[in-house]
Amino acid sequence: MIWVKAGRAILPPVAIYRRSFGSVIGGNPPERTAMADTPRLSVEKALEKLRKSDAPAPKSRTEQRAEKMDDLDEEIRRMREQRLRLERHQRKGGPAPK
Repeated sequence: MIWVKAGRAILPPVAIYRRSFGSVIGGNPPERTAMADTPRLSVEKALEKLRKSDAPAPKSRTEQRAEKMDDLDEEIRRMREQRLRLERHQRKGGPAPK
């Protein structure tokens, strides 16, 4: 059934519904368009990709050594201060702090 309105052929609402979704009683199911084929990632892989992009650039051996030496120097300084505190406390004659 086709209606004509203002010189244009139009379909009645029921025909539009049947064309889009198939007839209510029997009939062929409507053709459905598939989504675009896009690769799907698991959540784990997606997080891994995000973490990789946020990770700092790898350091050269020289930078790694310098950083390690700085950490060791800091630890030596901390231990030296602790030793001096213990020696001062022992000279006063009191018990050593824990």
